[in-house]
Amino acid sequence: MAIDINQELMEHARKQAERPVHFYTLPDDIAKVSGIKELGFVELTGQEEVNAIRRARNDAVRLAFELSQESLRYADNMKLSTADGTADQVWEKLGSQGRNLALAVYGELHTPKEQTVSDFLRSRVVRAG
Repeated sequence: MAIDINQELMEHARKQAERPVHFYTLPDDIAKVSGIKELGFVELTGQEEVNAIRRARNDAVRLAFELSQESLRYADNMKLSTADGTADQVWEKLGSQGRNLALAVYGELHTPKEQTVSDFLRSRVVRAG
């Protein structure tokens, strides 16, 4: 069976464009300092997580920032990307408080709720062989 790589790439791009974006309004004090009022984040794909891990180069603290920055896709309706440097520029403008808010957003979007984890772990079934 032949794989049409162009069709697969187009389908992947379409899915990425349809992905929900979660928008958050920065508090006034942070918005005044950064010049940014609203941030938009997406849930990362597996490949995007791998890209962030590679950029972190085995540095756990840097990994948290890279994952959050990869998830950050909009600032005041401007599309951002780690590939073209726009995400880096906004990341710097946010300042330490804004970056910490972005870390909190990443955690909220990518971490299952306690009850979800508990229910999942209780669902365990042991089967032979």
